[in-house]
Amino acid sequence: MNLYFSKLENLGQIKIVTESTSSDTVKFIYKGESGLKLNLAGTFTNWDPWIYKLKETKPGFYELDLPLPRGKYYYNYYVGLTPVLDNTNPEVVYTNDGRSMSVISVN
Repeated sequence: MNLYFSKLENLGQIKIVTESTSSDTVKFIYKGESGLKLNLAGTFTNWDPWIYKLKETKPGFYELDLPLPRGKYYYNYYVGLTPVLDNTNPEVVYTNDGRSMSVISVN
């Protein structure tokens, strides 16, 4: 029987979440499988899923910086026309007809 151990040094705190930044932009982040064509839509695009495309910055890690004014925004990622919740943002709302979307507030 072979046993293998890995040692992970303390690399400091690495944030991997969708969040507002100090420069009035929102850094949208998605973690998933590599090679996706992932778009972003929400109340800031009138739910048009073809305006913003996330860039895969490393395998399975997608990012997009988007300037947004103050306010509360609802959004989803899209693979084609299929909505996908932001798996790095726990803030979610549900509509009466059963749809779900992520929420972010820009202060």
